[in-house]
Amino acid sequence: YDINYNFDYSYYERTLTECKTPSLIQIAATYGSIKIFKFLWMQPSIIFDDNLICYAISGRNYEIIHICETKCPIDRAFQFSINSHQYELTDYFIDISEGNKESENLEDFEDNEDNIYSYLNHDHLIVAFESANYHILLPCLKKIAYIMDHIDNNVDDTSYCSLLRITHQDF
Repeated sequence: YDINYNFDYSYYERTLTECKTPSLIQIAATYGSIKIFKFLWMQPSIIFDDNLICYAISGRNYEIIHICETKCPIDRAFQFSINSHQYELTDYFIDISEGNKESENLEDFEDNEDNIYSYLNHDHLIVAFESANYHILLPCLKKIAYIMDHIDNNVDDTSYCSLLRITHQDF
């Protein structure tokens, strides 16, 4: 097999993955096979997909996740951890991320500094709404209410509008 080999789609696969034909390294990350993952990672001709860290998060092997952090986009992993309700990893990504505090148009917003989720931006809140992640949404209700009260008619940004549409539909 080539190290960039992709498996054929199978109805019998027990993990639900993002793509229908995962690669060897994606499967190693999903199943937490650290020795195989490290072997593939060190190969000079290996092809890394942007979603490799999502497979590592699915496998919940922290050593593989830390290896993936060196070459994979963290924001995608952050959103995937919110979507898959993996609270420890979400908290971890909040801790290591800098500049996640949403400052534009929210200068007057004050929230409890003990609330780790107050640093989530509107993209993260949308993912939390779409995945019904109430563990994250409930501590952010003040922020969501602030967005609805102060930004509703004042912002042309479609991402804010989509958060408001989701909010109005769900509540």
